[in-house]
Amino acid sequence: MKHLSFPEIIGLLPSIEKGNGVALSPTGKKVKRKTYFTAAITGTNDITSDGRLIESGTKKAIGRTNFDNGNMLNEGRSFLVTGVRLQFDTTDAVTLLSATYKNEAPAPFKNGEIKITQEGSGDLFNNPISAYTKNDYSLSEDVEFMPVIPFLIRPGVPFDIQVLTAGAAAAGMAVKVELDGFDFSDATKS
Repeated sequence: MKHLSFPEIIGLLPSIEKGNGVALSPTGKKVKRKTYFTAAITGTNDITSDGRLIESGTKKAIGRTNFDNGNMLNEGRSFLVTGVRLQFDTTDAVTLLSATYKNEAPAPFKNGEIKITQEGSGDLFNNPISAYTKNDYSLSEDVEFMPVIPFLIRPGVPFDIQVLTAGAAAAGMAVKVELDGFDFSDATKS
């Protein structure tokens, strides 16, 4: 089945309704609203030395990530990212399963950057983390997903999600990156 291009996906967005999914024809693609995430604890092998949170060996696991295949989407699946959220927990001895995430970023993260790249496409997303977290101002509730200019993560091609901190982050902090958008998959595979 043919992969949809970025312009084809953007052209389909107005016809997508809210709900669990809509079969798209004649493309044979099914679309679902989806949130993908990856989480990590600083000072562990969850985060590589260059700040990557997900790599080819990363396995789908509750609390860690819901990407199926490490840092590559399965063939027949594309993901259009429309929103980003970063959350943190700095509680002592926090684990991925006990984390109570909030948008309040520790200084090394607040002053750092988030970068999402894909082989063959370069930077898909590269922004300061502070734009996606609380910044020393009071909000009554945690910030929902911040809308972004949509970008497409293609199937079968490795991608990277990196948090580039400004200085060393203390060990034992939990960080979670969530990507909200539309999951396009072959109707036979979803």
